[in-house]
Amino acid sequence: MVLPGCLIIVGALSLPVADEPQWRQFTPDDARFEISMPAEPIVSVQYVDTGKNLLRLNMVSAHPDIRDEFLVTWTEYTKADVPSPSDRTFAKMRDALAETKHATVLRERAVTLRGNPGRLISMRTEDGQIADVIFYFTRSRVYQIMAQTRCGDEYKAQRARFLDSFKLTSI
Repeated sequence: MVLPGCLIIVGALSLPVADEPQWRQFTPDDARFEISMPAEPIVSVQYVDTGKNLLRLNMVSAHPDIRDEFLVTWTEYTKADVPSPSDRTFAKMRDALAETKHATVLRERAVTLRGNPGRLISMRTEDGQIADVIFYFTRSRVYQIMAQTRCGDEYKAQRARFLDSFKLTSI
């Protein structure tokens, strides 16, 4: 005789489980940072017209699932053109990202990395995803490190692992 409780346990064990991402280290060609990516990194470049000049936006992204995105962007500036890491600049960056993502800002706090100022911001998109992003300013670069995933503790842990893995190897 099979007990009904045993059938429930066996049935639950046979349900598909979300695959754990295959984390791997990424370091760009110039070796100025490293980060752990949850899937195969895809490197790309875009140019943004600022009205004054074309700004090169370097990107590396990973998509362990079609619904989730892990992204690092970095822009190199000349000394004369480096934006100021002021509250106003961070607010403009936050607001532009929130508008682009159709998101509501949930939390924001100042952070630093090796003495470089930054902001950690959490947002909820209109489709219910959570985007955690950190902006860092260094002497000649601005970095954006972003993890956007579905809700839930499993995804919160993935976002934290990604953001925490970002390391500046040279400034």
